[in-house]
Amino acid sequence: MAKSKTQDDATNLANLQAFVDLRDRVNKAIKEIERLRKENGTLSKKVKELEAGGGGNGFSLGDGEAPEELRAKIEGFIATIDTMLGEPAEATN
Repeated sequence: MAKSKTQDDATNLANLQAFVDLRDRVNKAIKEIERLRKENGTLSKKVKELEAGGGGNGFSLGDGEAPEELRAKIEGFIATIDTMLGEPAEATN
């Protein structure tokens, strides 16, 4: 049984709409990844500043963590974000 032109047009329109929706979702994901990379870079710089300054001006540790523990935790967060974004951790250092 052959499809009618109306059925073909409806299928093409549905496929086109699905493509447009996918393109929009991909573009949103790209923007979010770019934002997260920028934020990750900023956080990485702050960690380096804290490491160089021995804790920073007015920087306080929460929950009684030692500076080494906090540094390890933050570096772990940065490495996790880098991994999720598909960027090697060295790229942001």
